[in-house]
Amino acid sequence: THLERVDSSTQEFQVATSSCTMDEIDLKEQQEREKKNQKIYADLVQNSIDDQAEYFIKSFFFELGDEWKEVNDLKAAFKKACKESGSQSDLSHIAAAQFLQANGAARTGLERKRELRDIDMNSDGKVSFIEYLMLHYKVMILTSYYKRLKKEPEEDLSKGGVGLTGVGVKLLDELCEIPLNLDPTVVENLEKVKKMKKDRAKKILKFQKKIEKGGVMGKAAQNELEQFLRKGDMEIKKLEAQVTAARKKNLKSAKTASKALKAEKAKDLAAEKEASKARKASFAARAAMFNK
Repeated sequence: THLERVDSSTQEFQVATSSCTMDEIDLKEQQEREKKNQKIYADLVQNSIDDQAEYFIKSFFFELGDEWKEVNDLKAAFKKACKESGSQSDLSHIAAAQFLQANGAARTGLERKRELRDIDMNSDGKVSFIEYLMLHYKVMILTSYYKRLKKEPEEDLSKGGVGLTGVGVKLLDELCEIPLNLDPTVVENLEKVKKMKKDRAKKILKFQKKIEKGGVMGKAAQNELEQFLRKGDMEIKKLEAQVTAARKKNLKSAKTASKALKAEKAKDLAAEKEASKARKASFAARAAMFNK
């Protein structure tokens, strides 16, 4: 879970002076986080749809559970929608609304319009795949967001996020948090799955071109394609099964690490309290000597 995520605000932001009020500190920290998140987002939307999908899966690997493969299904559908609309990597709000209607929960036209505007983080009138994923998995992301902050949700999440707006910044904030203890083997296998599917698509295209020519070579290519598909699908499914199994093992390890991290934080807090008591005692002793 995102309880295993690094709270970068505690690592990257240091209070330089005790003269600042807590409100000023919180505001400065929030501004630093939003600036960092916008940089990550700006780089991310320039990447390919494949890379955006991979980033999302890595970021929400624990939350997605066995449904992580659904992201790849959505990716294939999104690519197809982009091609049909004459785009390489994103959709207009009109095309994205149609895609959302076909792949997401039922919404009114006005709800789709408002929700798409909410996740169009750079307000360019287009929807990238990573932006669509933030909308599609809105409830999952917000649930993780509030769990990480140990707060009750401020929004009503009972309706599957339908009609819910004004949460774009929170969605981006959780997207940019990095999970701790994500096994390198899992990451490696995810990248292998992506590469295998990409190579598979290229080979299928070559076979199809030969088949279109017809004749003896066309029939031979058809047979080769069928054999290739059977073998390729089995290899991909095997690797996906390994990723799913590794996820369960990784999740167990992450929970153990999370407990250890909490114990370490509690230890540090106790040490700080003892140090504070010692400072107060020293101050009181000096004050008593001065008053003699």
